[in-house]
Amino acid sequence: MNIFLHFVLVGWMLISSVNGASVASALPGINCSVADGYSALTCTLRLQDFGSKIRELVDNDGESDEFIKSCDAIDTCLNSLRNCKEYSENLTIRAGDMVKAYCDVVNYLSHDFSSCGSKLEANKSECYEKWEPFLDGSELKDKKKMEESCENFFGKDECLKNEIIENCSQDEWEQLRDHFIQLDENLMKQCNLKKMLEFKSSEYNV
Repeated sequence: MNIFLHFVLVGWMLISSVNGASVASALPGINCSVADGYSALTCTLRLQDFGSKIRELVDNDGESDEFIKSCDAIDTCLNSLRNCKEYSENLTIRAGDMVKAYCDVVNYLSHDFSSCGSKLEANKSECYEKWEPFLDGSELKDKKKMEESCENFFGKDECLKNEIIENCSQDEWEQLRDHFIQLDENLMKQCNLKKMLEFKSSEYNV
């Protein structure tokens, strides 16, 4: 569960930085109504509630049912504003997309991957225990550390891939890999994982 909680905390720090662009800026204007303004305020409050659900997720050791409900509520709320030009051109549309990408992976880690994660923990997998795929804010300024982190995103010599295949299955590995590729592309933007993995694959096949 350590890696899950690490991901929860690092991801929330990144999402919080984007949420500074208040949804409430979607005021009446082109394609926007007064009702849109009220809806925008509601979405802002839901985003604040989302932050509290993140903290509950950590405090409750990954129990995610209430968190997923909060994800769904935000998604529904933000989608209702997509016809409003002021909203759709605002950074808050980015915040909504980030929240969705983040929620998808939290849901995956806490449900679909939980059985495999438990096996890795039971086998005292050092690679899994030490896996910290994303850097925090201060570390992102260190270019060398960024390069090393991306190169070893799935552990040194891709040890996580090997352990998941050995203890779980090839399919489990591919699901985790694909979720984190999407997360990197849509939210974290720290490594170009898809390109990096394609390059490594071509090296192995030479």
